Amino acid sequence: MLSTFTRTLFAMPPVAYMDGHGLDGVFSGHQLDLHALHHKAYVNKLNKLAKQVNMQDASVEQVIFEAANPEANSSLAAFPQRKQLFNNAAQHFNHSFFWSCMTRNSRPMPPSLETRITEEFGSIDCFKREWETAAMQHFGSGWCWLVEHEGELKIVTTSNADTPVATLDMFPVLCQDLWEHAFYVDYENRKIEYFKKWWDSVDWDQVWSNVIEAQAKASCTVCV
Repeated sequence: MLSTFTRTLFAMPPVAYMDGHGLDGVFSGHQLDLHALHHKAYVNKLNKLAKQVNMQDASVEQVIFEAANPEANSSLAAFPQRKQLFNNAAQHFNHSFFWSCMTRNSRPMPPSLETRITEEFGSIDCFKREWETAAMQHFGSGWCWLVEHEGELKIVTTSNADTPVATLDMFPVLCQDLWEHAFYVDYENRKIEYFKKWWDSVDWDQVWSNVIEAQAKASCTVCV
């Protein structure tokens, strides 16, 4: 998950594999460099908009939720660029989460994660097939997510900048970018090749950490 801290500007997170050399045959360095430019543009726009509503010190999750639910922040209800604020904050979160789910040193799933996925999807292969089907069937730009929702792991897709963080009942644990700028340089129109190859880069240790954190957040929400 993303950490929250006080700052004067939102910023792109440090990503160890963003060094121009690509990611384990999944992405070329050129593909990642271009993708990072898209992310940087969202961050720059977010900083401009957040200052206009005095939210530059808020967490990105708070900006997303309040922009999506203006009743939670009355000052945003009349902000004419509220949708833009949401889009840029959400794209910053989505991209940052996507980067965090990948590594050059992908290892097998932790046994606890493998057990959980197997219990809920039947097998790891069934889980991957369901994920790839959901990603392929998604129309247009968006994101594919594994979320903790009501005590279950579920695969969902969101369109454009939409994100589970805009709700209070879905907690993301894994994310894949479905926008064309995420894969087109390397894979052109061969989307399914991208979806299948991407598994080689997933940081399953991080995913399991995300599951643990999501369970804790879900428990706190239920208690409230």
